[in-house]
Amino acid sequence: MDGCGPGPFFLAGGAILSLLFLLSKTDGGLLGVIDLASKDGKMFEKVNWSWDLGVASGWVILIGSLFHHLFPLTASQDVVQRYVTTKDEAGAARAIWLNSFVSVAATGTFFLIGSALFAYYKQNPDKLDPTLPNDAIFPFFIVSALPDGIAGLVIAGILAAAQSTLSSSINSIATSVVTDFQHRLQPDRADRFYLKSARWVSVIVGAVGTGIAHLMATTDIRSLYTAFLEVIGLFGGTLSALFILGIFSRKASGFGVLSGALASCTGVVIIRFSHPLNAYAYAPIGLTICIAVGLLASLAAPERKNLAGLTIYNQ
Repeated sequence: MDGCGPGPFFLAGGAILSLLFLLSKTDGGLLGVIDLASKDGKMFEKVNWSWDLGVASGWVILIGSLFHHLFPLTASQDVVQRYVTTKDEAGAARAIWLNSFVSVAATGTFFLIGSALFAYYKQNPDKLDPTLPNDAIFPFFIVSALPDGIAGLVIAGILAAAQSTLSSSINSIATSVVTDFQHRLQPDRADRFYLKSARWVSVIVGAVGTGIAHLMATTDIRSLYTAFLEVIGLFGGTLSALFILGIFSRKASGFGVLSGALASCTGVVIIRFSHPLNAYAYAPIGLTICIAVGLLASLAAPERKNLAGLTIYNQ
């Protein structure tokens, strides 16, 4: 729901219409969905509150979600560029809080759609291909069960939201490459040169992204969402830690921060392949490693620099 333009509104409208249609086609409506889903542990199931990092326990999801959501607010360029361009800090704060409330509502809606899909196909098993991966069930329902008008609206919403998010992400990457790297390596060039470079970066990033999407679509991945959570967990914690070190520490040095980032990425990758954990567990581990190693390395190799306006202590 953090995209710009009308895409997210079409997506939300399509999701709500899909949910209403599902409820109307399920025996018992909402109560029927709750009853069927609850009996099979698909809704209101007993939460495991253990501290076992290898399972989706309540503590792992709650704590891991905090770190997962910290990443886009601190280190995701397509999100950061939106609230740093607001009129003032109050406006940015309102935007962040509004996004938080809307995200909770949107997440609840899509989880309810998942429970409704389970109940619908449990009552109509002949309408579902059991070989479909998890991520394909909702798209299959859209094209096979929804009336044409509603299906068109949902598809239009998905495409609009995807286009908005994709264009914003590509523009953000191009801006970062040109501003953070090319401006430093090739200073004092004409604006037309940087604009041309940004366009080429956009083309390359778009082509690479399309290739990765095609690869993932042809790979036996049961849940792209779980894969997404794992990738964010492996590297998002590190990026968030860099922000924390930069904002909340006077001692952090370039060498220390880089050392912390390398140690964090190496640590979580080793853990992932030697002793796999739940997808939500990697971000807190990566963030902790990066901060700890970054501070120790900064103390070992301190730097003197002007911190005016760079930390919360020097505003």
